[in-house]
Amino acid sequence: MIPQLVRWFPSALPSVRIGILGCGVSGAAAAIAITRRMEGPIELVLADASGHFGSGFAHGPAARRGELLNVRARDLSIVPGEPDDFVDWLRREDADNPSPEAFLPRATFGRYVGQRLQETLRVRPDVTVTWLVDEALS
Repeated sequence: MIPQLVRWFPSALPSVRIGILGCGVSGAAAAIAITRRMEGPIELVLADASGHFGSGFAHGPAARRGELLNVRARDLSIVPGEPDDFVDWLRREDADNPSPEAFLPRATFGRYVGQRLQETLRVRPDVTVTWLVDEALS
């Protein structure tokens, strides 16, 4: 018996469901990497108790005013393969145009990560996202 040839079209592929618990900087980095590297339909479930997706608690509005990153701006990027992405973003977003050598506020990096997360998801219509403002209990 000869097996039948089955053709798979992108719309016929089953989606993959991935849950990320905690969507601060690390969770956002995972979501960005998954979205950039995986093909086909993806269902992301992003849960963060703070409700600040991308910045989380440490880099969001709850970060103490004036609390600085412990890494220079030039050494930060959330986009794989684009080491200057944070500095380039700063040049576009910040009228003060801080130096790449600067240690910037944690909340600034949080805004950057949140924006990059939104941009990455926006260009993938085959990725659906469920945003949960909740915590995992078990």
